[in-house]
Amino acid sequence: MRARQSELGVPEAFEWLAEAAPALRARIEAVGLRVAERPLMVLDPHLSIPLQPLPDDVTIRVLTADDPALPAAPALPRLAFATEGAAVGAAGRAELSAAAEEATVDGTVESVRSTVRAGYKTPIAALESDCAPLAVVLLVYAEGSAARIYCRLDFFPADVTLPMANQPARS
Repeated sequence: MRARQSELGVPEAFEWLAEAAPALRARIEAVGLRVAERPLMVLDPHLSIPLQPLPDDVTIRVLTADDPALPAAPALPRLAFATEGAAVGAAGRAELSAAAEEATVDGTVESVRSTVRAGYKTPIAALESDCAPLAVVLLVYAEGSAARIYCRLDFFPADVTLPMANQPARS
């Protein structure tokens, strides 16, 4: 996998379920990659959540592999988690567009497209009328402060650990 990532010119980065591959952490750390652990957060599927009204210019939809908004979907978390803490950052549309271009060039968008086509991921985004994403469902990478926010929204840890290696924007 490292050779393929190198061939594509994308950063070496890994995510896995610790309980499914317990020996993987030691192997990844042995090659010098930093590993961080986050809880996998889930929502009770039987929980009834009342629908909330959206602003007139906002829609929520599932993004397909060929959706024109897809390149911005992996770029948005890069911007959102670029600095530590929960404060609103200064990034705007220009930065989102640049981050989406970077994600396209570095192979991230194509990687996301292939996982969406294969059915491994289903990105859901809140979009403005011009298809600029305002939010993308991103529950797995919760640091402590974000996990507390999700818990207030009735998410809870799934007793599964998600180790991540070499992903500074998500660590």
